[in-house]
Amino acid sequence: MHGGAAGDEKVASRAARDRERYLACLAELSTRLLRSRDPGELLALAVESLREASGAERCYAFENHLGADGSRRATLRAESCAPGVPLALGRPETIDAPLHVLDRPELARGEPFHGPADAFPPDVAARLAAQGLRELALLPIQAEAGWWGTLGLATYRADVHFDEAEIALLRTAANAIGAALERAHQDQALRESEARFRRIAEQAFDLISECDARGRFLYASPSHEAVLGVAAESLVGQYALERVHPDDREETRRTFAAAHPDGTARMLFRMRHEDGSWRWIEAIGRFQAGRSSGPQAVIIGRDVTERRRLDEERARLEQAMDQARDVIVIWDRAGRVVYVNAAWERDVGMTRSVACGRSIHEFTWRSATAEHTEEIGRALREESAWKGRIRGRRNELVDTSITAVRDAGGCIRYFISVSRDVTREAELEVQLRQQQKLEAIGTLATGVAHDFNNLLTGVLGYAELLEKDEVEPETLREAIGVIGQAARRGTELTSQLLRFSPRAPRASGLVDLHDVVAEVVALTARTFPRNVEVRTALAAPRSTVSGDAGQLQQVLLNLVLNARDAMPAGGTVSIETALPGEGWEEIALRVRDGGVGIDEALRERIFEPFFTTKPREKGTGLGLAVAYGIVESHGGSIRVDSAPGAGATFEVRLPLCEGTAPRADARRLAVATGAGRVLVVDDEPTVRRVARRMLERLGYEACEAADGDEALLRVGEAGRPFDLVLLDLDMPNVDGRACLLGLQRIAPDLPVVLSTGLPAGELPAALLARVAGILPKPYALASLGNAVAQALTRRATSG
Repeated sequence: MHGGAAGDEKVASRAARDRERYLACLAELSTRLLRSRDPGELLALAVESLREASGAERCYAFENHLGADGSRRATLRAESCAPGVPLALGRPETIDAPLHVLDRPELARGEPFHGPADAFPPDVAARLAAQGLRELALLPIQAEAGWWGTLGLATYRADVHFDEAEIALLRTAANAIGAALERAHQDQALRESEARFRRIAEQAFDLISECDARGRFLYASPSHEAVLGVAAESLVGQYALERVHPDDREETRRTFAAAHPDGTARMLFRMRHEDGSWRWIEAIGRFQAGRSSGPQAVIIGRDVTERRRLDEERARLEQAMDQARDVIVIWDRAGRVVYVNAAWERDVGMTRSVACGRSIHEFTWRSATAEHTEEIGRALREESAWKGRIRGRRNELVDTSITAVRDAGGCIRYFISVSRDVTREAELEVQLRQQQKLEAIGTLATGVAHDFNNLLTGVLGYAELLEKDEVEPETLREAIGVIGQAARRGTELTSQLLRFSPRAPRASGLVDLHDVVAEVVALTARTFPRNVEVRTALAAPRSTVSGDAGQLQQVLLNLVLNARDAMPAGGTVSIETALPGEGWEEIALRVRDGGVGIDEALRERIFEPFFTTKPREKGTGLGLAVAYGIVESHGGSIRVDSAPGAGATFEVRLPLCEGTAPRADARRLAVATGAGRVLVVDDEPTVRRVARRMLERLGYEACEAADGDEALLRVGEAGRPFDLVLLDLDMPNVDGRACLLGLQRIAPDLPVVLSTGLPAGELPAALLARVAGILPKPYALASLGNAVAQALTRRATSG
């Protein structure tokens, strides 16, 4: 930069000095730019050096960028001013400002521009003139293959301008600045990348390491300490294979050695923890040519010890499930099958790989009933378990259970179904039940035969004595008493057998259990020995139950008799009532004794029919079995608490009912007499004669018929009609059922009382609807009289 014209020699000398000054500046600037890595520091050095070398009053650098609206903008990044020239760096007008002066087409093409202020457009020239600026030199800074910004030099003296030689040197400087900026940006990006990698490596859970060609650690991430229990920095310089399990070392070494530069390898090995345990590591290594001979490797590993443990457990579980004979299926909440075991594959004939992913409904419950299908569907919707027996694909019986599998938070993840073919077991169960029935029948027959043989022995013996021509009055009375007693005992035994049956007839009504206790206590007071005392403690505030008063009385009587027999030397029998607990709708009836007690082996069989510890002459073994059957038929329960030498407590629990039971004396019926003509129809002559005699004793005129045919003839005869027919159910030829139909055709209004030894519960409802009453066999005089009187009364009332 120089003044007006002068001699050629003087001009040449000045130009040489300017050139030397620029070259020295460029050399020093290049050196300083190479050392600088900060773009801001780099630009500050450049504008300071170039201002001093050029003699300009101002040197600056603008960076180009796009504004928010897409227009080209510029921001002042560095500035150097001569003394007295104010700085513009940091002023608002130099930040994100329109290009204005810098918006020259030459700069956009990568070419410099220099000239006086009036070389710019009028509006720009006016602003430059207002600042006193005389001449400018603008040089584009190219960096990263583009126009990064502009290097500018300005002078305020009218006699100074920039020549082409200076512009060429300044252009070289601008290019050096651009190259330095590009290098600084690359270095900064590299440093940021390294810092980012460092942050990732130091915060990663995975093991990140770098090894040299000999397998020594060059770098180990901090995660090594969490996995191996050793500080990461202490691993640097150690051979990685020294921590690998001896059994895995050779394979790992071979994999590492065989890796070629720029290749990858996968490895699975165990590494030693500082506590002596081993951790399974799954790793992938990236190999590359190092700075020294041989490859280097960056290895990223993951601790898979827990995953391998779970995999091994799952494998063991699957192996066990595959060896199970049960069919096992697991499916997810969407109904997709996720697992089937080997038994399922054999049963369905489909492989696991084909089944998994398909709908569970394609394979299961196709043979189930509609009721079972609905139950299973409802259980799955309600997320509850289901268990039942269904028919399988081949009509086999299958026990199936379906259970929800929940995660740690209680949410259902899967459903599991376990099914087993129990066809053979079901057949064996039927055979076993049949065998048990036969054994029970045998036991029952033995007990009944024993007791009835005892009764018949007395009856036959006295009957033979009575057949003699001369019988003493005393012997006659004794025979009548024994025969009557045997008959009553036989009736009682038959009644017990019927009550033991689940279909035994049972009257239904409200019963006050305290009245039942009072009746039993009154009975035992007249029959028990003096050394046995019966005490009561009736504490239950409510005592009304529903059932048969006679049967409940028999239950309590059997328990009291057992208690008496358990105390051969005497003692106290306590009868108590109480409510088991607050809010309970049950009453507890307890019978306690201080007798010999019952050992555990006997307690398990105490309610079995015909099982007894008493001598044969003392009991049949039906008492507790009958009591058990009666209590069960009343919807209750019975249990015993006893130990040898500690007495026994029998507790009966029955459901309570609302209402008031009739008094005990109101239930006793008197023997009813009457008048009328009754036809007795029975194939057994003894029964006909006894019934005729009883009816005559009660005031009736009685006739006999030996079977159904004779009965129909007698009723159809002209003359005096019958008022009632007492009809046996089971007879040869025309039985009671056929006879009843014939009687109703001949005399529709004639009442018929059915007499049978079968329980009423076994008679069809249609048959019961056709008769005026039921008279169970055997019957006493009172029962016969009441049945006949009630039937005739109903006829009179309806007529």
